Amino acid sequence: MPRVASVFVCLCFAILSACAHDRGAAPIIPAAAGVGQQEMIFGATSRKAEGSGFGSERSATLSLLEMEISIPPERERGTLNLGGADPDPRTDFVISAQTLHDEGSFRRRIKSHLNKIPAYQREVTIFVHGFNNTHAEAAFRTAQLKRDIEIPGATIFYSWPSRGATLGYAYDEDSALFARDGLENLLRATHNATGLPVIIVAHSLGSQLTMEALRQIEISSPGWSKRNLSGVILMSPDLDVDLFKSQIARFQSVPQPFVIFANSRDRALGISQRIRGTNTRARLGNISSLEQLSDLPVQVVDTSNLKRSRDLNHFPAANSPTLIALLRRLRDQADAQERRRIELARLLPGDVSQLGGAVRVELDEEAVEQ
Repeated sequence: MPRVASVFVCLCFAILSACAHDRGAAPIIPAAAGVGQQEMIFGATSRKAEGSGFGSERSATLSLLEMEISIPPERERGTLNLGGADPDPRTDFVISAQTLHDEGSFRRRIKSHLNKIPAYQREVTIFVHGFNNTHAEAAFRTAQLKRDIEIPGATIFYSWPSRGATLGYAYDEDSALFARDGLENLLRATHNATGLPVIIVAHSLGSQLTMEALRQIEISSPGWSKRNLSGVILMSPDLDVDLFKSQIARFQSVPQPFVIFANSRDRALGISQRIRGTNTRARLGNISSLEQLSDLPVQVVDTSNLKRSRDLNHFPAANSPTLIALLRRLRDQADAQERRRIELARLLPGDVSQLGGAVRVELDEEAVEQ
């Protein structure tokens, strides 16, 4: 597509989004607790406060919070309905309660939450959102993933200062670098508070932020990631392959499992390629072979053969009912030992290939649905 046409398409998306509703608006409605299904999540953000929420401006201070999210009672898995400034809890995701914490109370609340659940479910998952997300959208997406995939333990979202605008890509790239220290502080504080290994899940441009934060942790504390992370999952990473390899080269030892969800039909990453002036140099999230990753202990889960999902095939783990159902089954099957790298290929239905230390699983639609 010619560059002018691409820009025109982006403008159309921006106009349509603006007409739909104020994406950053998310009023706190306590009455929603009596309508929807409640999901409790924790949050940390390097955004500046804006009213009762947080906007797109950057803050050097990390804000810590706890939220109750009301999820519509009758909702198809993989859907995320937003109501803007006037949400209806019968159909929309709604914030029903929010508490701001200082570091001490934040740690105590996470520990208290974990102590109330069975020991085998005590784990911590940190979700890092991607490009073009408001703070509210990041919170709602985290609650949706927690509910749909049935993520146990404590779930924390890191809300970095994305502009939340289709044409804000350059701002978001700068913000992702700005937010590295905040994510490092959150990772260290969470592990220190719980004593538990942390699973980190990052989407899109949030993968670049995550890898940069882990790289700087490894430089100052060699081996920290292997000791304190029980998994790294990059969903549709908007990340240059050479940059990724330079980042992971600083790891004393790569935590396992280290999983990359890729899709060669990811249209959002195709746009990212064109912005950079090349259609042939794949991003990490739409890589189609293991050749460039053969010397790395990583697993690539290729979702290209699944039915098209919402959002330009850019987040099938959140939008594809088929893949969500598979991830739910894996959660039921996998125990602590089965989360090793060699076990993932056995658990996932599809064609498995290996090149050097890298493993690739090409998911098959029919096998996944069985």
